[in-house]
Amino acid sequence: MPGSWVYILASRRTAGKGSRFTARYRIKSLVWFEGFPEPRQAIQREKTVKHYVRDWKINLIERDNPNWDDLFPKLLTHHGIAETDLRIIPADI
Repeated sequence: MPGSWVYILASRRTAGKGSRFTARYRIKSLVWFEGFPEPRQAIQREKTVKHYVRDWKINLIERDNPNWDDLFPKLLTHHGIAETDLRIIPADI
């Protein structure tokens, strides 16, 4: 099971809670993610993804998620976690 993640968030939905950053930029959906067993691998992948231009990132998302669906529920289901099991931590802490 991955211990470190690289992900892309998008502002394609209108409901939900999150941090000040997500509220400010209206980021609501997890549209792409990759898991890695080691943090070093995730850091390297994140640097690689950040290096590329917007069109490349859009192609990366649309390759596996052409409808830009919110993948967060899928991620939870895959790991056997119910959304009701999540504890929301206020961003102001």
